[in-house]
Amino acid sequence: MSYIYAQLDENNVCVAVSQLAGEAVGENMVRVDSLDDDYLGRKYEDGEWGEKIEPEIPDSPDIPPLPTGKYTAQEKNDFLEGMMEDFDYE
Repeated sequence: MSYIYAQLDENNVCVAVSQLAGEAVGENMVRVDSLDDDYLGRKYEDGEWGEKIEPEIPDSPDIPPLPTGKYTAQEKNDFLEGMMEDFDYE
């Protein structure tokens, strides 16, 4: 017997499809018929699979190019620390 499950995230969107050695227990695990990546990104509601949901891709921060040339380890460290101060951790 095959145990194939779609794993859902907190929004009921499929984030993984796995074949397991036994039955899985969990509200975020939905048994499916095949090991098919077509489930990925689709929302599961009321026992039905919806259309694929395109993920929102956040804008990437502007990262200055690394300096070229010969620098001491301290100069490199200072440069990287300066970059980290400008980086927003949300």
